Amino acid sequence: MGSTFGNNALVDMNSGGKEYDEMNISLIDYLSKFQPAFLHQLYASSAACLVVFRELPSLSQNFVLRLMFIEQPIPQAVISSWVKTSRFVELISCVTLLTNILFSLVITPKLQKP
Repeated sequence: MGSTFGNNALVDMNSGGKEYDEMNISLIDYLSKFQPAFLHQLYASSAACLVVFRELPSLSQNFVLRLMFIEQPIPQAVISSWVKTSRFVELISCVTLLTNILFSLVITPKLQKP
């Protein structure tokens, strides 16, 4: 019956809230749905880069800062050495997140537990 405007889209209140849930995803999840060409265009803006950086978890921010000025792929052994073995799950999560939003250009083969 009812509908409301949210995020420039008309949402049907009788649809179980599916549209509403899709509008409330995080910025990082949203960006991971786009093609690399669009993300390259987005990252051409320093303001957009800053917004994305601020939305990253702290470990991911640390990785971005470490990788910022490197112009070649980084071996997995080097990346693995940045995090204690006991936090390997966090490392995988961080690398997966960054890869999903187009940082795969600087990270080489999949990480394996040391």
